[in-house]
Amino acid sequence: MACAYVDTDNVKMRRYLISGPLVLDALRSAVFIDGEKFPVSEAEFIVLYLLAQREGERITFERLYIDRWEPEDGADYRAQARKEMRNLIEQFNAAGRGQIWIEVSPGEEYGYRSKRLRTYSGFAARGGY
Repeated sequence: MACAYVDTDNVKMRRYLISGPLVLDALRSAVFIDGEKFPVSEAEFIVLYLLAQREGERITFERLYIDRWEPEDGADYRAQARKEMRNLIEQFNAAGRGQIWIEVSPGEEYGYRSKRLRTYSGFAARGGY
């Protein structure tokens, strides 16, 4: 079966990324959890896609910030981006109902996890919570 790809802001994405109850539709920049639409901005969608695509791995805040929130005027909006990321994680984790979630390590590394993943590269053992 052929796989359709979508190119969004120079990020090549599969049309659909499915992980347990999470479905990401790259063509519509839409997120569904247990069949219900989860509202996100375009930047939040790409962050969720990057995290879900690398399920079980950790991605630093700096990497996510540079890829998604670096403004063209060169201004530093890291504090605002951190606030937006905290809000996104809180809402996403609540909607995931213990089946899917984003973990954050003390060193500002983020990782997506679903109950279907049996091993998680020791993320929790290294300080993830």
